[in-house]
Amino acid sequence: MLLQNFPISSTALLLLVLAGVYGYGAIRLHKRAKANPQNDLFHYFGYFFTSFTIFSIIFVLPFLLTPHDTTLTVWGYVIAQAVFTIGVSWLAGFVMRSFNKPALLGQIPILALGVLEIMFHIKSMPVYDVAALATYNISKVSPSKAAGTIVGIEAVLTILPTVYVMIRTAAKVPAARTRSVLIASGLLLTFIGGPMHDQVGPRLFAVADIITILGAVITLIGLLIEPANRMQKR
Repeated sequence: MLLQNFPISSTALLLLVLAGVYGYGAIRLHKRAKANPQNDLFHYFGYFFTSFTIFSIIFVLPFLLTPHDTTLTVWGYVIAQAVFTIGVSWLAGFVMRSFNKPALLGQIPILALGVLEIMFHIKSMPVYDVAALATYNISKVSPSKAAGTIVGIEAVLTILPTVYVMIRTAAKVPAARTRSVLIASGLLLTFIGGPMHDQVGPRLFAVADIITILGAVITLIGLLIEPANRMQKR
């Protein structure tokens, strides 16, 4: 398997790359938001990228520092998932603002789902696959069916509507077409690559890793490739 003999697990390497991409993106987007205070795109995606930077760091620390400690790894996963919910809630807020609705109208239901997800995690803690680390050098944590379902619902209710908004913008605003198509494509790859880690066997983890990284990179390129376009006013 790819990176099977690497000093750290391939999963940890993925998360480090993601933390770098999202961290760089967060800095750039917050600067864009400050320079363009009426542009919702940079504002909401800036906080989305910030949350996913924190998500990646919290997720990766146990893999790097205590890779064989099941308790710390599982709790790192649970806390990271809470931050994941906060991150995608910013996408929900962006979607609401795109239709001239209050951002909280989209964010509050997602955050409520996140609370329910954490309750399910605590009731039935995720399982850390120690054998996968020893055999394939991947760090795989699998949530309970109930918690995993909620994660999927959160993604469907936030990422897919954002993709729709981007496609809608591409159709209506020619000047923003390239940006919108890239963001939509990147988010779709993120939507596919993330859940793949829970579904595929260990030998396909590298494929899921590559798809997830590409999704983050393409989304960021789309956000930064063009000069600021005023999509919606906050």
